[in-house]
Amino acid sequence: MLSICAIITPRAIISHRSALASTRISPAGNVFLTGPYRRDIQLPGIKLRILKGPGALDSDIRIPTFGGEAFISSQARALLENLTPSRGDPLLRMLARAARFSNWVNMTSKDAAFADLKSSNSLERPDAAKLTFGDSGVPSSVRD
Repeated sequence: MLSICAIITPRAIISHRSALASTRISPAGNVFLTGPYRRDIQLPGIKLRILKGPGALDSDIRIPTFGGEAFISSQARALLENLTPSRGDPLLRMLARAARFSNWVNMTSKDAAFADLKSSNSLERPDAAKLTFGDSGVPSSVRD
């Protein structure tokens, strides 16, 4: 998927809801990108929907592929892009946007909690020595 985007739309980046979704392809078969022009490109099984906007920023994620470099919006940029108004029934769009945001928060908070737990077992954090893990796997300072 990333190679296809890099070849067909070399200056566009995967953005909006496609940047937040792990599969990048919506249930309707759309991949949302931001590029120098507005255009839809129909391919077998997917549609590349390019929205006009700024290209890759320093904070965006660069992924080398055999077809060239692909870019994905940073999490901060993707969240801002998903807050922009869209066409269609405003209530349905708002509910779908709220559900996507809620899913993203849940996924990100789980990842952050795991990373925090993992780093608390290392010497990288000054308070790591204060935490002791019992059989429950929960730091004693949290249980007390």
